[in-house]
Amino acid sequence: MVPRGAMTEIKNSRIIQQLLAIIYNVIARRATHRFAVEILEKVLHHMQSQYEFIKNIHVQNIQFLEEGQPITVDTQIEDIATEHISHAINDILVSIIIQLMHDAEHYIVREIQDEIEHELKTALKNIGIDLDFSQFWEFIYQKSTEKSRTIQMRNYDIVHTIIDELDKLLRKYYPDKDAIQVLKSTLKKLENKYQFLTHISIDDKPNQDGTILMTINSNIDNEIPSNVVEFLRNFIIEIGRLTDAKMSHPFIEEFESVLAPEDFLKIKKIGIKLEEIDRYLRQQKHELLIQHLFTAIIDLASKELSQGEIMKSCNDILQDLRGSHSVFHYVNIDMNQYTKGIEAFHFSSEINRVDSYLVGKAIRDLLQEVNTLIIEESSNFIENIKKRLGAKYTADLEKIGVNFHMLELKFLR
Repeated sequence: MVPRGAMTEIKNSRIIQQLLAIIYNVIARRATHRFAVEILEKVLHHMQSQYEFIKNIHVQNIQFLEEGQPITVDTQIEDIATEHISHAINDILVSIIIQLMHDAEHYIVREIQDEIEHELKTALKNIGIDLDFSQFWEFIYQKSTEKSRTIQMRNYDIVHTIIDELDKLLRKYYPDKDAIQVLKSTLKKLENKYQFLTHISIDDKPNQDGTILMTINSNIDNEIPSNVVEFLRNFIIEIGRLTDAKMSHPFIEEFESVLAPEDFLKIKKIGIKLEEIDRYLRQQKHELLIQHLFTAIIDLASKELSQGEIMKSCNDILQDLRGSHSVFHYVNIDMNQYTKGIEAFHFSSEINRVDSYLVGKAIRDLLQEVNTLIIEESSNFIENIKKRLGAKYTADLEKIGVNFHMLELKFLR
């Protein structure tokens, strides 16, 4: 930290970098990194017509970077007169905060105000910007009140937005047609609970650009909004449960990274709390691990066996193991729905309360049974299972005591 006495000599570029970095970090922490980038870029771009030197200020998304600064300022800005810098910083700060108070929540603005430490406030004051001066904040609140408005959203718009954004995310990890099938199968799964889903149809073939071809009947606007919000929350959860294994980062982090700021705000305004969905998905750890393990087993076994044979064998194995592993009492297969594969499995949420080491022990015995009864003791069984699980789920299983290397050695004996 720069000593207080030396702060009066801080360079203009450093003042701008510190101030905008604080704003970026608060917005990213309270909303998303993408939202922070787009708010800052929007304001800076707008200001360039008035202050040409603003082109020397750069913003980058650091969400997935191990290190790096969100704000960089070219040294050319040091040649600009302090008076012009002062006016620019004042206008940028006012514009950003007004934009935030219009688009987001006042608590973000209060947090930015609190994050600006005394030393930076002093440096700003020395160039003519007094953040402790009450009239500065009164002016901002007045402007924000003038700009504020009530946003009305139709069921049609929010449903279309969220499905479009989920499609955008899925196409990062799936071929276009597979992404479409994930969306369609999830809608089908929820159809019995939400009758209005008959108003939504997705074509099997994507548009030329790979995006979904979706039709939503305007009658969906007649549905009670709270029912639509409940559906959308469950829809996001189900997509997350199905696809988290393929993601490079936790599902909700990935989802937030593709959301446009205005769409993030739409989701927030209708009462869907993505941070709560994130916590919920993380709490389903055991359920998701076993679900993805059986998905991998079914996929691997399908090379040799019919769907009916695979599901019967899985059911037999579960019944055999329940005597020694109580965790499998929480996993059941509806054999009347065997053609649906993993969708015929039912997992009780109680499975997430079981101690992890007991789940790991049960999975080790499960893999041994599968290797013997379904895969017929294939020498590369473990390697193939790990490939289908993916690195993230393989690592998660190893954390709870599933030592794939030891199992491989054991199976090779």
